[in-house]
Amino acid sequence: MIRSVDVIVVGLGVMGSAATFHLARRGHRIFGFDAFPRGHDCGSSYGKRRLIRTAYYEAPDDIPLVQRSWSLWREVEEMSGCPLLCRTGGLYIGRPEAGLVSGALLSAREHGLPHEVLDTETAAARFPGPRLAADQVAV
Repeated sequence: MIRSVDVIVVGLGVMGSAATFHLARRGHRIFGFDAFPRGHDCGSSYGKRRLIRTAYYEAPDDIPLVQRSWSLWREVEEMSGCPLLCRTGGLYIGRPEAGLVSGALLSAREHGLPHEVLDTETAAARFPGPRLAADQVAV
């Protein structure tokens, strides 16, 4: 029985579990608890699919954190022996001046991320599912 701890982590979802893991690796004594039982469906990380967007349109300054998360997930894969991530790519679709598109392009350009800007015709040829309006592009 642990009589004293260095850190108490309230909530063991994806963020709390990650904090607990890294603090314990640094030698801290941790006590973590959650309101729900393990495997519950009440958290933001519930489900089989999650997305890590590298061209983070909301805040280009967050790209180094996003990139670091990829390396940390790969580290967990190596430690566990289980594949956890499947890198696929993605599309942002909208007018060139829209925040979604302009923000993704800003992030990609500022951080040297590989990207393409596709016009309506090129996007339709490569990605037959989404239908772009004439004034839209895909990044």
